[in-house]
Amino acid sequence: MKKLKAFTLIEILVAMLVGSFVILLATELISYQGKSRSQFDDKQQMLAFEVALKTLRADVNASMKYADGRKNVVLSSDNNSSVTLKLNKPVYSKGLQNLEIVTILWVFSNNSAMRSINDDPIPLNIKFKPMTHRLEKLQDDVFYLKSQSEDRKFASIIDLR
Repeated sequence: MKKLKAFTLIEILVAMLVGSFVILLATELISYQGKSRSQFDDKQQMLAFEVALKTLRADVNASMKYADGRKNVVLSSDNNSSVTLKLNKPVYSKGLQNLEIVTILWVFSNNSAMRSINDDPIPLNIKFKPMTHRLEKLQDDVFYLKSQSEDRKFASIIDLR
């Protein structure tokens, strides 16, 4: 009589245990990858918003001034959810080799910050999670721009002196 070759019960149980560990580790790895991708996207959006605030401060600092020394910046806010800034700024045009005055419009809305130069048909538009924006007056010609999402807060001083 020939002896049949087969797996023992212990060998089958060990193989099932190893297979279960592999499936468990693969599931955890996929779950972690999805979470880290989501966190990366959030951080990337917040970094883009911080760069937008830095660019806004640079635009305000370089804006033209009225005869009395105040900066030529018009601010408006509605319902504490959006803020609009309009300013004129001198820019050197390398191609034309002259200085021209451009109008820059900033609009901070619920889910984006937009910067348009001279009614640009394709403005710079930074998308982010829903956020509220509030403009508070600290002193004459000094404002505080507060932006807040559900998990982050940003603030920027806008000095028009």
